[in-house]
Amino acid sequence: MLLVSLRLEVTPTTLQRTARNMGIVVVLYMAFALGKNYLEPALSHRPGRIHFPGKKLAHELTRIWHNHCDEPFPIVGGECWIAGNVGCYALHRPSMYSSGLVGYVAMDERLTP
Repeated sequence: MLLVSLRLEVTPTTLQRTARNMGIVVVLYMAFALGKNYLEPALSHRPGRIHFPGKKLAHELTRIWHNHCDEPFPIVGGECWIAGNVGCYALHRPSMYSSGLVGYVAMDERLTP
């Protein structure tokens, strides 16, 4: 309702002000994203999710699997974060079987028949 009642005057001044405000929003968003991803791990002494070695995990798991079997593994199962990273980064893109909950490994038969 508020937007309908506003008077919109498109003038060079309002366009400049809108562009400036949008630029400020973009700069603040980028500063927040960079701060969260790079400063938070340094301050909390814990790596963030973007630092998780998903590609290395998938490569190592695939290498170990190929030491024992000639075929690629068709399904990866387990906790959703780890299994999801393997499913995403393994070259043959296996299907993922998970409970869907981070930190929860047990399968609920009602949710995953």
